[in-house]
Amino acid sequence: MGLAIVLAAVKGILAWFVMMFIGINLIDMVVGGLAHPIHGHTSEMAFVSREIAKSRVVNYVSSLFFSVLAGVYLVVTWRYLSPGATLAAAMLMLARIPDSLQQMKTGERITATNVIDVVMLVLTCLALPVLCLSFY
Repeated sequence: MGLAIVLAAVKGILAWFVMMFIGINLIDMVVGGLAHPIHGHTSEMAFVSREIAKSRVVNYVSSLFFSVLAGVYLVVTWRYLSPGATLAAAMLMLARIPDSLQQMKTGERITATNVIDVVMLVLTCLALPVLCLSFY
């Protein structure tokens, strides 16, 4: 019994790091396509306007592709790991959204100065015990 607890903790910690890597990259690609700074730009020149329109379409299509990929990632964690692992993966992905939006808007990462940032940090940290419990 003691070995099972230690093994679940080790698997949970390893899975937390892997899920952080996968989830953060997926969410950054989804948000990057939707909140890219090019969406607010317009131009008087016809060539530049066409290129901005092309860039918007590409951003939306790539965002849609990575949204589908994120859904597949959650389905795979549900099917092959456990519902608890899927919950932890969703928590890690959800916790990255405000930071990613702020980073797209200003170009800088945010610090834990307001309530939403603290809540997202707590959500990220709570994913670790959820994963450990899901592997036990």
